[in-house]
Amino acid sequence: SATQSDTNANSGAAPYFARRTITYRVGQGVATGVLAEVGVGWATTGSLYSRALILDALGNPTTITVLADESLDVTYELRMYVWTAETTGSIVLKGVTHSTVQKSSLAASWYLSIASMSAAENPNCFAFTGAVSAGIDGSPSGASIGSAAISAAAYTPGALMRTLNITAGLTQWNNASGIGAIRIAAGWGYWQIGFTPNIMKTASDILTLQVRHSWGRKA
Repeated sequence: SATQSDTNANSGAAPYFARRTITYRVGQGVATGVLAEVGVGWATTGSLYSRALILDALGNPTTITVLADESLDVTYELRMYVWTAETTGSIVLKGVTHSTVQKSSLAASWYLSIASMSAAENPNCFAFTGAVSAGIDGSPSGASIGSAAISAAAYTPGALMRTLNITAGLTQWNNASGIGAIRIAAGWGYWQIGFTPNIMKTASDILTLQVRHSWGRKA
C-alpha cells in the first residue's frame, strides 16, 4: 500500500485524546478478490498490530469485492487517550517527606505525529515554584525555574512502560521558594508532579528523580 494522507490532531475538549489518521491505498490488481478483513502494521510482514472485520452500515460482518481494475483505500485512526486519574504518593529527600500528586498536563497539546512520537528519545522537564494545575488541561503554577537534564531508558519490548531519569545539577532548580512541581514532556504527552512541602534545593545539591509512564489498550 501507499500512504495517501497522514494527519494528526487533538480532540480539543474532554475526553481528551490525540489522534493520527492515515489513509492507505492498495493499488490496482493487488487486493483483487473477496475481502472480509483488513489490518495495519509497520512493515510488509510480521508486524500486524491492529485488525478489523469489514462491516456493513448496521455493523454486521460482511465482504466486499475488489475488481482487477480497482484500487482499495483503507483509513486507520490511532487514538491516544489522556490519562484522567490523579495519583498520590510520597518521597523522602534529605530526611524530609514530601507528599506527591501526579496527573496529566496540557491535555489539549498531546499529538501523535511522527515528530512527537520520536520525541520520546528527547524528553524535557521544567520545574515550577507553584502547585500542579487543578485540571489535566493546565500546567503547574508559579514561576518557571528552568529545565533539567532528562534521559529515557531503553524500552523493553512488551513492558508497556518507559523509565525517565531526571537530574538537576548544582546550578539548576535553585530557588528561594523551592520546587513546587515539575512538568515532563515525553513523546506524545505531558505530565506534572507536585511536591508538598516544596523541595528546597541549593547549589550544594544534585537532585535525581526517576519516573515511569505507561500505556494500555482502551476497552
